[in-house]
Parts: sequence; C-alpha cells; structure tokens
Amino acid sequence: MREKRKVRKGKVILVGIAIVIIIAVIAAIIINVINKNNKSESKKPGETTKKETVVYDLPDITYSDMKVTNIEMEYLSENNETMVSMVINNTTENAVSQESLTAYLIDKDGNTIGQTKTYIESLKPGEQYSISVILKGDLTATSQIKLQK
Repeated sequence: MREKRKVRKGKVILVGIAIVIIIAVIAAIIINVINKNNKSESKKPGETTKKETVVYDLPDITYSDMKVTNIEMEYLSENNETMVSMVINNTTENAVSQESLTAYLIDKDGNTIGQTKTYIESLKPGEQYSISVILKGDLTATSQIKLQK
C-alpha cells in the first residue's frame, strides 16, 4: 500500500515537472517570436523609417482682447503640410460676428514664415471657437502666432 502511494507521489511530481518544463518552453518560444518581430521591424540599411507625428505647443496670445489658447502645430510629413490649431475664447462682453482675420506664423527671429486668412462667423461672450487650418510646407519653425483683423 505504501509503495503505491510512493509511486503515485512520484508520478504526480513527474507530471508537475513536465508541466513546468512545457510552460518554460512555450514562454521561450513566445519571447523568441517577439524578438524576431522586433528585429524585422527595425530599420535595415538603406531604409527610411516613418517619421513620428510631433505636436508643437505655442504660447497663448490675445486677439481683440480675447484669449487664444491651445495653439498647436503638427507637421504632416506624408503631404508636406503643417496643421495649425487654436481655440479663441471670447472673454469680452461683446459678440463677434462675420469677422475676417489673418494668422501670421512668426519664427524665433521675428520673421513671418507663413500666413493664412480665416473667418469667425459668430462668437458670443463666453463662447469658444476652434480653428484648424492646413498650410503647405514644414512651418514648425514657428515660435509664435499673431492674429490681426
């Protein structure tokens, strides 16, 4: 009777060891496959890698006594374009309607490197107006934006 228990205990131990070995082998295979995929995705000589999208934050400004916030630029390398986005917050007590304005993109030396016209149809006091425009070329050298009527 005791010998049967010893044999059963031995079999249970062997089965446990076999399970641990199988798990270790499966883990090694998974790690190996992941490493191969990472190596195949890495840059090979003569290949170009896709450029990551970078969003540039610019300082907040004022326009006609309104706060302009969340000014961001994003270079869209696939099309050689720059997207400029901003939020105009009407912090005044006056409504704005049918107003044309020009956004000037200024570099660190004070030079205008790009510009675009935009339009505010209607903006009541306390309301926000989000603007996004896409301009040709890489204009990410912009350090500030200036809005004028």
